[in-house]
Amino acid sequence: MSIPAAFGNANSNSLLLDWLLVGPDGFGRIDVRAQIETEDGAIVYLQYQGLLHMNEKVQAAINNGTGTEFNDQYFRSHPDSKPVILDTHG
Repeated sequence: MSIPAAFGNANSNSLLLDWLLVGPDGFGRIDVRAQIETEDGAIVYLQYQGLLHMNEKVQAAINNGTGTEFNDQYFRSHPDSKPVILDTHG
């Protein structure tokens, strides 16, 4: 099985979902889930969570639909180190 670099060759069977739940403590909880079909047809499920400090620059970017610079935010994530192979097509 080979997974393409940065999933650049993902096809229409691949799916990525992400969302942000903002808490009263000033942090957003990030939840990302992906189903990716590799070049050789295997289906891999990935999931990771993270924390995003909802400072003024981050809040302004979200409200305005703009971006931030690298140093504008504090963001940490924890990718699951064990992707699940759902189907190897045989």
